[in-house]
Amino acid sequence: MSIPMMGLLLLVLATLGVVGYRKFVARDEDDLVHLGEGSVQHAARQEALAKTLSQLDMYAKVLISVTVLYAVILGVSLIYQALQNGPTPS
Repeated sequence: MSIPMMGLLLLVLATLGVVGYRKFVARDEDDLVHLGEGSVQHAARQEALAKTLSQLDMYAKVLISVTVLYAVILGVSLIYQALQNGPTPS
């Protein structure tokens, strides 16, 4: 396996890691609005979790964008190299 393909594999694994971690963090997410006693504690916990999830979403978007861009550039490069080398003799 070539070094550029290993780079792509590492980007894909990093992206999957961030997405998996986000899913792990979001398992305790509470979408309900709490009113009454203890609502301040619930609201603070919800705000902290929302902030964490938004940061993870930002990282995931950046990693997905970089991964797709790298894959497209790598694919175009490989196609260009194949066209420059021409057909292989049998």
